[in-house]
Amino acid sequence: MEGNSPNQRSHEPAEKMRLAIEELRQEVLKPDVPPERKLPWLIDILLYPTSIAGLIHLALFVLVPSLISVFLRLLGVLLAPSLREGSGYIISCVAVLFNAVFYCYVLYYLSHCVVDSARGQIRAPDITTETFDLGDLFSRAVVLFGCVAICFWPIAVYYIFTLRTDRWYWLLFGCGVFVLPMSLMAGIILDSLDALNPITLARSIYKTLFSYLKLFLLLCVISGLAVVVVPRVLPWVFLTVIVRIYLCFVVLHLIGWFYFKYQEKLVF
Repeated sequence: MEGNSPNQRSHEPAEKMRLAIEELRQEVLKPDVPPERKLPWLIDILLYPTSIAGLIHLALFVLVPSLISVFLRLLGVLLAPSLREGSGYIISCVAVLFNAVFYCYVLYYLSHCVVDSARGQIRAPDITTETFDLGDLFSRAVVLFGCVAICFWPIAVYYIFTLRTDRWYWLLFGCGVFVLPMSLMAGIILDSLDALNPITLARSIYKTLFSYLKLFLLLCVISGLAVVVVPRVLPWVFLTVIVRIYLCFVVLHLIGWFYFKYQEKLVF
């Protein structure tokens, strides 16, 4: 049998290298596959905040307000001898600035939990590799405010003009609470106030009505635990705050996960 020519043999390593590079490129460009839940769904969703990044942020959200308070007190002690009455004004300005930045970051991270869950992720995200500035924090806070406002402006208008808390008041309140998860889902995932079109929200709820009802009931149970049960069971306020923030992570994960499961039916 006639052997390969020297020319062909010289091209073989180059061809193998080309194929290896192409295979590596395809592997890199391949879209991320969402991780599968290894535990029963109900248990696994409760473990959502237990990633390293999630636990770090949980600790930050609990401790930083106390650290800011301590810092402001020390700053007041240092400024009082020299500024006297003016020190209170400066402390107030610094407090507003620090708290505004901190709570905007809290909202930014919590909303990112929705976005990450909407991609199929099952644990709290690590956003240290992302780049964002103060403008991003404040713009996300504005979107979240809009998500809430679109749900509760009817009840606000009704109360302003009637000053009553009758059955219509509570009906409007119930409607706002019912629409709120879908409003948060649309506003956060699209990161735009344009997503908060009432017709779009209503159509999305209609197209996923049965599944949305199950989501809403589950969110009501978790919220009821956080608001009513936890303060009565836990002896210290500190622990109550920790558990409430933990359950807030879970709630936002469920909202994002709903989008991941039913995005083909939603109209935004």
